Amino acid sequence: MQQELKKNVRVITPVVRCSYLNVFTARPNDQGAMKFSSVFIFDDAAQQTQEFIDMQNALREVIMATYGNPPQLPPQFKTPFRVCAGHKNHGIHGDTSQFINCNTEMPPGIVGPDGKSPITNPAGIKSGDYVRATLNAYCYGPTPQRPRIQPGCTFGLGNIQLVRRGDALGSQVDASDEFSAVEGAVPEGGAQDALFGGTATNLPANQQFGAIPGAPAQPEAWPGGQPAPGQAAPIPQAPAAPMPAVPAAPLPPQPPLQQPPNPAVPPAPAPAPQPQPQQPQFGTQAAPTQPAQGQPVNALFPNS
Repeated sequence: MQQELKKNVRVITPVVRCSYLNVFTARPNDQGAMKFSSVFIFDDAAQQTQEFIDMQNALREVIMATYGNPPQLPPQFKTPFRVCAGHKNHGIHGDTSQFINCNTEMPPGIVGPDGKSPITNPAGIKSGDYVRATLNAYCYGPTPQRPRIQPGCTFGLGNIQLVRRGDALGSQVDASDEFSAVEGAVPEGGAQDALFGGTATNLPANQQFGAIPGAPAQPEAWPGGQPAPGQAAPIPQAPAAPMPAVPAAPLPPQPPLQQPPNPAVPPAPAPAPQPQPQQPQFGTQAAPTQPAQGQPVNALFPNS
């Protein structure tokens, strides 16, 4: 009985080198879809493994499941394997090395060499490391949403296992590989400028600044306020003369306030002259003057 062909076959790669690793943050592809992705490079040794042969057989199976046996492939059918020679950052692996580009919409799981310990920190794996990966082989073609897609077959990205570290690929270089020690530099943990990787500490000002060449020393003063040798004596200050008391000038007498006449009220008639009693001393006022005998009080206020 002939085995039923599958349109989606899962395989595991041999140990390969990863490049353009983008497995922690999704980025848009050429069509604008957000994808996690990686390039896997197969050198001559990887191409001789059983895992590499299984990958090729998985592609044959999904092709026959989609296009029949023998398959009737459309013109310009695309396959995932490409030669590294002539490609930027891939040609360093030799003219016979091959690479594939895999992506997925879901973030892949990443584990360490033991196959169990998860790697969740982007610093735990980088482009240039040697890995194994689980891939899904499938065919694709034009759809109503993407009618111009060229038909072909490829691998979707599953999970990744870090096997061993490798030299970093790309333009990113470790800072420790580019710089050497500076002569006289403060060791790690000292008061270094934070701009150059040092750990700044809150030291007193007299420990952060050195002496300025040519500046005179400032020795401490002797007890009792006497100057130290080499220190100028203070200039004596004459005591300030007391200021004489200045008597306050007497205020000039102020004229009594005059109320302006009210045109609506006629002036009251002047009262009959009365003898003025002698004013008492100490500025006290005399008793109020009584009206003349026989003159009513209302006569003082004609409008009442």
